[in-house]
Amino acid sequence: MNHRRGSKKLTAVLASVTTAGLVGAGLFIGAGTSAAASLDLNYGCTFPLIDVQPVKIQINASIPDTITAGVPTGEFQIEAISTLNEDTTTGLKLVKVATIEGTAISTAHISAPDFDTDLEVPVTVEKTAIPASGGFTVKATGKTPSLKFPKAGPIKITVHDIVLNITAKKADGTLASIPPSNPFEAPCAQDPGQNNVLKEGEILPGGGGTTNPTTPPSTTNPTTTTQPPVTTTTTKPPVTTTPGGGGTVKYGYNLAGKSNLKNMSGDVPLKGTIDANLTLATKKFTADLVLNPATANLSIMGFLPVVSRVEFVNEAQTTGSIEADGALKSNSLLTIKLPQVSLFGFPISQSADCKTVTPSDINLASAPDFDVIAGGQLTGSYTIAPLKGCGSFNDYISGFAASSGNTIAVNLTSK
Repeated sequence: MNHRRGSKKLTAVLASVTTAGLVGAGLFIGAGTSAAASLDLNYGCTFPLIDVQPVKIQINASIPDTITAGVPTGEFQIEAISTLNEDTTTGLKLVKVATIEGTAISTAHISAPDFDTDLEVPVTVEKTAIPASGGFTVKATGKTPSLKFPKAGPIKITVHDIVLNITAKKADGTLASIPPSNPFEAPCAQDPGQNNVLKEGEILPGGGGTTNPTTPPSTTNPTTTTQPPVTTTTTKPPVTTTPGGGGTVKYGYNLAGKSNLKNMSGDVPLKGTIDANLTLATKKFTADLVLNPATANLSIMGFLPVVSRVEFVNEAQTTGSIEADGALKSNSLLTIKLPQVSLFGFPISQSADCKTVTPSDINLASAPDFDVIAGGQLTGSYTIAPLKGCGSFNDYISGFAASSGNTIAVNLTSK
């Protein structure tokens, strides 16, 4: 429920998790006989809302086994497919994402005689609709640069880390609310201990010997006949929403509102915070609710002025869920205390033990399509049990305070 930094984090699920699997294929070279190549790699990608999530990337391409020294390899089409789980779908839906698209930069390393360099390759993530439920697949495509190698000998290509740049849109085409920004970047680090060799092959001699490149080879920038534009990316600080991890999302809200008491005129002002941990698979959450002590200016029978200090004690964690229609529902169990009560300005109870004999069971609900990033309004009703421990005027105070049908309305805004 609550979105800590809250929005300062739903989702990731969010959208960038869906594109990690699209970019690992970012480097291929070749000219000569082609052979099917496929590589599966596991990554940990850091996303808004859901922090580090595992992503599997499948890379498919036809890559030549041999190339010729001094001869441009030409460009090669590449394809990468990512299958996303239902948690990802849930996270995207919670923040009203209907489609995702974007770009990514895949880093790779090429080792060959007199040619040892890192290379960044851009990949385009196709626009993909988010399903109503279940997992889904996303495809990314791109072209490798054409390269020219100075000497014959063995060549090896390894695939490394990825940086995603994702745009997440609502059904009406506007940007979804994903703090701290949309589009957003998501760095993906390759899991250690994997075989990340995409291809090993052979560079054949050109014209009977080695071929010197027109420009001396560099360890950072190989001579290329065609170099597609490479996007420069900057990794941003972590988003301000607290990571949930393990298919959970944490939210944080500020709370403000009021409660109207059925047997008294006037309202009890409400202020506080709520920090929740939402499980994506079940759409259920637990939350820590804090309601600040308040002073209520009330009247009995419409003309007797009563001023009361009101405190709230949690008897259990707040629980709730996101329903199928997107409505948020919550349940809180609170003991209500009245440590100070005055009538006509004269104290009639100053007992710290003045409280309800049983906790109030408070159920709140939002309208459908609650915005978990921005927050929204929750309303409900509850019963106040009789009081105890309020001194000699206990029965008098309890007679007016105890009631059913009391209403409550609060607004949640992201921290």
